[in-house]
Amino acid sequence: MKTSLILPFASMLGLALCGPAFSQEKPSTKSESKEEKMMMKDHLMMKDGKVMVMKEGKSMMMDKDMMMENGSKVMKDGTVMAKDGTKMMMRDGDMMSMDGKMMMRNHLVMKDGKMMVMKDGKLMMMEKDMMMENGSKVMKDGTVMAKDGTKMMMRDGDMMSMGGKMMMKDHLMMKDGKMMVMKGGKSMMMEKDMMMENGSKVMKDGTVMAKDGTKMMMRDGDMMAMDGKMMPFTPLKPNRP
Repeated sequence: MKTSLILPFASMLGLALCGPAFSQEKPSTKSESKEEKMMMKDHLMMKDGKVMVMKEGKSMMMDKDMMMENGSKVMKDGTVMAKDGTKMMMRDGDMMSMDGKMMMRNHLVMKDGKMMVMKDGKLMMMEKDMMMENGSKVMKDGTVMAKDGTKMMMRDGDMMSMGGKMMMKDHLMMKDGKMMVMKGGKSMMMEKDMMMENGSKVMKDGTVMAKDGTKMMMRDGDMMAMDGKMMPFTPLKPNRP
């Protein structure tokens, strides 16, 4: 008789003890699903040479050009035209958020004076010089040697795609015959002549006077970093008598 009373009591006690444990496990499952949903933000992605639109967790092919929140325009072939006129091409695996922020899967970046390589989502220090797809050579110290022999220096925050396309954080750019200043991600017209870190002087019309007196003229699409390094440049032709 005693045994028959003990067994039901033990089973009830076991359920009472296990109950809280079960109730504690359920919220963690819900929180995980919320985190997963947060990671599935709307974005564009280049996949197998095609631009795909990820919206509300569903992927579809991009069927028309799109304007992003920051004023950039993305074409169906993956060409990105920034508000300041800068062009770049998305590569397989590259992603762009709807606010126009680019997330290249594989690229180089200058961080705290050191060249870093971002590959397949992992960031590692650059151990040796690298040849880019456009023929440019990038040294471990951040020096970039273009195919035509032009040199420039990457600065903190500057990024380069594996195709060799440079994305300088702050720079000057000639666009439609006007000098533009890109600073902190914002583009504005150049209002006055500027002195660069290497002693070069840049005029509002795009004329560049180097420290040694050499002159050159920026052309549409030419960019100059704030340290005065330009890629590419066009020397001024001497005036004919």
